[in-house]
Amino acid sequence: TRVTEIARDGGSDTDRRPWTLVAEDGERYGPFDVVLLTPPAPQTAELLRATDWADDRLDRLRDAVEAVPYRTIRTVVLHYPFRESYPW
Repeated sequence: TRVTEIARDGGSDTDRRPWTLVAEDGERYGPFDVVLLTPPAPQTAELLRATDWADDRLDRLRDAVEAVPYRTIRTVVLHYPFRESYPW
């Protein structure tokens, strides 16, 4: 499931309102007290641009994430029909 938006739910206390995650297909997940973002920096910045949070910290957070240097790295795992012998 790909999350495309993060929203703050209703309520009067800004710092205590729960979060809701909105997926690509419109499905909503939550409420959550805390959201931890762990995608790569470019995807995190994209999520922060789509975040509904009326707080001046959002712009600073987004700017900080967008400033993170990022380079795509690929990892490949291969399986062979034999076992390799290593001296260790």
